[in-house]
Amino acid sequence: MEKESVNQKLDLVHEMISMARNRVTETGFHFLLWGVLVMMASISQYLMLRAGMGNETNLVWLGISIIGVPVGVIYEKRRSAKEGASSSFDRIYSQLWLGFGLALFLTIFVSIMHKVNPTPFILLLVGLATFVSGAIIRFVPLVAGAFVFWLAAGLSPLFDGVDYLLIYAAVIFLGYVIPGIMLAKKSKLHV
Repeated sequence: MEKESVNQKLDLVHEMISMARNRVTETGFHFLLWGVLVMMASISQYLMLRAGMGNETNLVWLGISIIGVPVGVIYEKRRSAKEGASSSFDRIYSQLWLGFGLALFLTIFVSIMHKVNPTPFILLLVGLATFVSGAIIRFVPLVAGAFVFWLAAGLSPLFDGVDYLLIYAAVIFLGYVIPGIMLAKKSKLHV
């Protein structure tokens, strides 16, 4: 009888360790932050181009990086200090997005060097990182958002010119902002 009780306790400890190991603390903040910034940049560039401005409109994309990166880093530092230790899944999740950021930078750089529109390639990368994120945290709306990004990347040859910026903003809304809102609501329920 005593041996059975010890085994039950060990099973409970093992289960708790497994749950902690697989926990990823995702609040949707970054999906909302980058979703809103990218939508604003897309719409701003669209309006500037329609107003007759030229290549200087590309600076809006630099602007969102100057805003988004520090805001995201500060948010994560504060969250880490508040929540304490992170799980191995948190670290994997973090490394996924770090790798995405590096791949994104190189994709944009190479596309500019070859005078190729980087948007379809960006959508493919965003789709991949969003898909893996959804799989890691077991959140179907992110997985669905990834498919929206991939569909838009596949259809991108059909859309050319300035109007693609509005489609890009809509795709970001569907793939990042809506899942981000849902994730934020879900995380508040589990606090």
